[in-house]
Amino acid sequence: MTGPTTRVLLLLGSFVAVLVFFVLAVYTASTRDTTALENTLLQFLGIAAGAIFSWLIGDGTGRRGAEKELRSRAAPAFRRVVRLYEGHTRLIVQTDELLKNLKRGATDGKLEVQLVEAAMRTIRVQVSEQIGTSNDAMEDWRDLAPEEVAELEERARRRDEEQGGNGS
Repeated sequence: MTGPTTRVLLLLGSFVAVLVFFVLAVYTASTRDTTALENTLLQFLGIAAGAIFSWLIGDGTGRRGAEKELRSRAAPAFRRVVRLYEGHTRLIVQTDELLKNLKRGATDGKLEVQLVEAAMRTIRVQVSEQIGTSNDAMEDWRDLAPEEVAELEERARRRDEEQGGNGS
């Protein structure tokens, strides 16, 4: 993929080439009589040069429009993924706390700690897998709209710090 500077240079270069071609064609036609073949070639080359220039302009405009549309849709979708991620993180924190409480309550022999630990580990693994999926989704969005994602991540980081940093 070419960068914006390369596209601008290509567009300017093609514009100059089209302009030079038309100036030379008009000059040639005005200084002497041209043959039918020369007229046909000049018209064909003029049409081809105009089509190429139009394609370059359309391609750049289309890219900008598609990128703008994609970015406008990426930010809300990424926000949903962030909320999902934060919920998973809270669930892991709560699961860990519950496990600690169950271990403390198991001293009277009423709970089999091994069974509770196994259940809690299973829940933790499931949630961890969901967080992994959320991480993958966020990486996909970073590829599509890096500036918007970085801004949203910074806001989420600040919000997390304000709430005591319970790890999102």
